[in-house]
Amino acid sequence: MDYTKHLREDQWERIKDSLPGKAGDVGRTGDNRRFIEAVMWMGRSGAPWRALPRVYGPWSGVHQRFRRWAKAGVWQMLFNTLAVDADTEWLMIDATIIRAHQHAAGAKGGSKERNRVERMFGYLKHFRRVATRYDKTALSFLSFVQLAASYLWLK
Repeated sequence: MDYTKHLREDQWERIKDSLPGKAGDVGRTGDNRRFIEAVMWMGRSGAPWRALPRVYGPWSGVHQRFRRWAKAGVWQMLFNTLAVDADTEWLMIDATIIRAHQHAAGAKGGSKERNRVERMFGYLKHFRRVATRYDKTALSFLSFVQLAASYLWLK
């Protein structure tokens, strides 16, 4: 059975070697690609964990692994790894002056920097789990924000 792939091959190649659980690592190894795709599906759909399609594996195992990786800082590490190469010179966010709608296209009469920040928030909100704050714990929410930002930097 095949599953929906959210990452292109070149995107997967950029991150696969930095993830735990690959051949040669101590401990259990698994299908990291299928797991990452499952978590991407969860982030983009905003569905409850129990609604994860069976093609990605048992929801409880995916959820448990997601939480383990969150506690171990894997999502933060992935975010940091991709942030090194990202163009973040323009990234200065002041939440008191920025409001972003999911489909924010730009600022009329505003600066290019504000436009870029608003668009970034709009792109992050394509991850329904981030836009609607479905997660009960701050760690899970932060992990999905880090995953969404990492995905944007992979583009």
